[in-house]
Amino acid sequence: MNKKKIVALLAFVMAVGAIGAYGILTQPVEGEYYAKFVSGTEYQAGEVGQTVVRLHDSRGVGVASDYCNVSIWYPDKTVWEENTTMLSGGADGSWYLEWTTPNVIGVYEEYAECVLGAKTYGVSSSFHVSQTLTALNESLSTPEEPSLSIVS
Repeated sequence: MNKKKIVALLAFVMAVGAIGAYGILTQPVEGEYYAKFVSGTEYQAGEVGQTVVRLHDSRGVGVASDYCNVSIWYPDKTVWEENTTMLSGGADGSWYLEWTTPNVIGVYEEYAECVLGAKTYGVSSSFHVSQTLTALNESLSTPEEPSLSIVS
């Protein structure tokens, strides 16, 4: 066999092997679950917001957990919400906690844990309370002084 045919055959065998290995490695693993944040946004001070997390399998299918809790820290890393129980959400595997943002500008850190049987699945995220959005809302909600006009 000449060198070109051997190289082509070897490349073909490696490609088939790689495709097969990819198929095996990307198959869902029984009992392998992940928690992820579904929320995360910019807020203004005093605005209603939500922390939303979801427990899912390796295919992205929602998995009903026993419960989920969340802790949230102010921008200075002091505790705002500590290990607060979340409510079951609308989508399969989703949990949420509704809150009103404090009047403290900055980035808030949040950590949620979902428990399923003897296992705990944790995930971290953050959200931002924006000075710009807060100031814009305050300026839009402040009534303007009536102006005087002189008619001659």
